[in-house]
Amino acid sequence: MTKTTLTFLLALGTTLRCFAQIPVDTTEHADTTLGVYRYRGTDQKQYISILTGYHYRKSHFAELGIAVNRYGRKGRHPVAWAYFVSSEVKLDKQPIIGPKIGAWAAGGQSIMALGINLIYYTDFEQSSLRLRPEIGIGLGRFKVFYGYNIPITNRDFEGINRNVFGMAVLFGVKQTKHIQRD
Repeated sequence: MTKTTLTFLLALGTTLRCFAQIPVDTTEHADTTLGVYRYRGTDQKQYISILTGYHYRKSHFAELGIAVNRYGRKGRHPVAWAYFVSSEVKLDKQPIIGPKIGAWAAGGQSIMALGINLIYYTDFEQSSLRLRPEIGIGLGRFKVFYGYNIPITNRDFEGINRNVFGMAVLFGVKQTKHIQRD
């Protein structure tokens, strides 16, 4: 990884960290006996969403799919998770598509995101099944990540990035739940 990439990821992580705090009414959960403010409760919304994404390294891929996702806060920390079905398409002269299933979760004070995907890449002549663990930062309906494609079948399949940087954005179509507890 180059110094420029590391600097960019560090700057992006620091910037998102500054905006990650969700305002909470501190007077509602004041424990005056201890002189401490306790943040309790959950406030999360669940949606059926359209998943869009972009992944790059040597080859560029666009992603489109459908997801079930939830985001909000638990205590005073932001939380988010999603599971989805989508497809990646290589943006090149020789098309490669990759139907995919996956899930990711993000949250806590560091807004770290962890994900796992199973992708079946094909160029309609040959194919390869890949497992991609991901790590990055995520906040609400957005994540930026680094992933590593592990070949399960056909290690010689060309046109797939071994290391990949990417981002995904979820656009809520229908709210299915609102969870609010104190």
